[in-house]
Amino acid sequence: MNPVAQGRLLRVIQEKQIRRIGDHKVIPIDVRIIAATNKNLQSLIFKKHFREDLYYRINVLTLQLPPLRHRREDIPYLIKDFIYFYSKEFGKPCINLKEDILQYLSTYHWPGNVRELKNFIERLMVISKKIDIELCEVKNKFFAIDTSLSFPTSNPSIEEDNQELEMGNTRGMTEKQQIIKALEANRGSINFTAKDLGISRTTLWRRMKKYNLH
Repeated sequence: MNPVAQGRLLRVIQEKQIRRIGDHKVIPIDVRIIAATNKNLQSLIFKKHFREDLYYRINVLTLQLPPLRHRREDIPYLIKDFIYFYSKEFGKPCINLKEDILQYLSTYHWPGNVRELKNFIERLMVISKKIDIELCEVKNKFFAIDTSLSFPTSNPSIEEDNQELEMGNTRGMTEKQQIIKALEANRGSINFTAKDLGISRTTLWRRMKKYNLH
């Protein structure tokens, strides 16, 4: 919010009245302001980018909303709610996401929080041609354009280099062949590949470097 708008808002809050553009009549108002931000307002105040008097006017009751990655247990419920919403919006039947898909989506860190999750479900509803969705479709089709997906991993400082691969159906395959197979199955996604192999991203990068895989 630019400084001019901040000053006008502060005046409205203090005087509890407004005036329409081009009009001389003052209109009394009785409103409650709910404001949200993802910025550090105190830091902006220190930098003179946000008015201190406005901050203390609107900072009556503060609620800290944790990011979605810190409340992963909410993700399945939000997904089902968004599916129902877009089913009504588009006039389509609700798609069915199995438990493995819900668990899979719950591992993603969702940097865009609820808005990103909602947009993803909207995309599913738009492009899905059938009701029952498989996990492989979510991986290979719906996440195809999201090449930078990031999943939480362990701390690299305590990472163990001797982590064993956990990918199934790998009897007789060398470690290098297992990694190549997993990379191909996950369209080169480091995050998904590491998850399928049961190792951390850091370990996967080290193994790829070891086998000269780019």
